[in-house]
Amino acid sequence: LHKNHVVGVMARYGFWDWDGGNQLINTDIFKNDVKYQNEKTHSAPTEEGYDVNANLNYRWDIDSTSNLTVDVDYVRYKYDSKTDMNTDYDPYQTPYITHTSQNSKTNIYSFKADYENSLTEKTKLSAGLKFSKVDISSGSSFREQDANGNWSDTRGMTNDYDYKENVNAAYLSVHHKFTPDFDVQLGLRTEQTIMKGYNITIDSLNKRRYTNLFPTVFVSKKFTDNHQLTASYSYRIGRPSYWLLNPFVWMLNPYTYNQGNPDLQPQFTHAVKLSYTLLIVFITS
Repeated sequence: LHKNHVVGVMARYGFWDWDGGNQLINTDIFKNDVKYQNEKTHSAPTEEGYDVNANLNYRWDIDSTSNLTVDVDYVRYKYDSKTDMNTDYDPYQTPYITHTSQNSKTNIYSFKADYENSLTEKTKLSAGLKFSKVDISSGSSFREQDANGNWSDTRGMTNDYDYKENVNAAYLSVHHKFTPDFDVQLGLRTEQTIMKGYNITIDSLNKRRYTNLFPTVFVSKKFTDNHQLTASYSYRIGRPSYWLLNPFVWMLNPYTYNQGNPDLQPQFTHAVKLSYTLLIVFITS
């Protein structure tokens, strides 16, 4: 738009259609070290879906020492999957036949702004804000066939689940070069997380809200052109993946299944690092 104002747009679309073919799990069952049954589970999984990514960005070079960048992002992700499973037994008993289907729609919205200012030749200030929102709607259907050929959900695994999450964050960082060979960077970030998982089928609601502070420290000392020492500390958060929070049950065979846990907590990590650089090439940490 101007030598100091730049606007950019990015969009991407992808899709897939996957057929897992006829998969086989062969299981031998033993009692008292004696084989008494063999089971062959044939499954035919299929999956299809698409994802959309869009970004609007803006950069303003305020002057020779400061700038502001803004990003607005949108992501949409959708998938549908189905699995037909048939387990045959030897010696013979009624085959175990099931049909499972799952679908999910995910919408992610985010806004972030970053400001940088070289206050002096030795001091640089950085600050920013970020707001993100996640909205996921999932459904799962399960049916099994009895000896008379009737289909029903005797295990009660059909389910609908909605998950919403907001993360609001802000940070401030200062980098100062005391001498040409010694510099320090200090940073502090705060994050507020608000999440809600609602199991529609059993009317169960999981709500959580927490706010945390995450400091960072970075110190670097250059002794000579060939020797440099760097130390850093950071405190970080790792949230569970969305699919790990989903309480759906997904069967692999009559005895094996996957299931998420909506009560999973985030993990927090203290990271301390010391690095030595030799000849600007070899780094030991």
